Amino acid sequence: MLKRKSLDDYKKLPYKIIVEAITDESGTDYMAYTYELGKYSCYGTGKTESEAIASFKNEKDDFLEYLYDAKKPIPEPVIEQEEPLPNGVITLRTTPVLHAQLINQAKQNNVSLNLYLNQIISSASAAKDVKDFFKQEMASMCERIEANFTYFYQWAHRNIEIQTNQRRKSIAKYIIPERDFYKVCEGVKRQ
Repeated sequence: MLKRKSLDDYKKLPYKIIVEAITDESGTDYMAYTYELGKYSCYGTGKTESEAIASFKNEKDDFLEYLYDAKKPIPEPVIEQEEPLPNGVITLRTTPVLHAQLINQAKQNNVSLNLYLNQIISSASAAKDVKDFFKQEMASMCERIEANFTYFYQWAHRNIEIQTNQRRKSIAKYIIPERDFYKVCEGVKRQ
């Protein structure tokens, strides 16, 4: 079994900080976060980039402490290795019919076949990234909903039970026992 790092070791990990400008009608603010800890789970804000980074560092330490105390897994930074980029040449074999269709589509878009293929590949790659992002976000939301559902169900069940008992008590004042009901009905029939 791997030994868990100390809280100080986690706080010293070199997370890559990303800073985004957020502009609205009130002006521009900055948001700092890291992918590993979640953009909306752990972030800092400020009027300047440096304020946002300082705010993020404080929030990061508090967030890591929370995860550590709750014995939750702490995502470590992804260390990007410096690998040389590939040369960018891809040899692709296809059918003559598909090749002709791609050439015609490129002509219709007034671009070269190479540029057209690059656009197709990049849009497919971006679509996969977006799909993966939303899949991860949905999984996270489902986890949070599931964690809170049990508590909510117990609260709602208990609340309904209390209200039902209160209604029964107030209705019980007006309920006529069955034997008395028949006596009342017989008295009505005789009249």
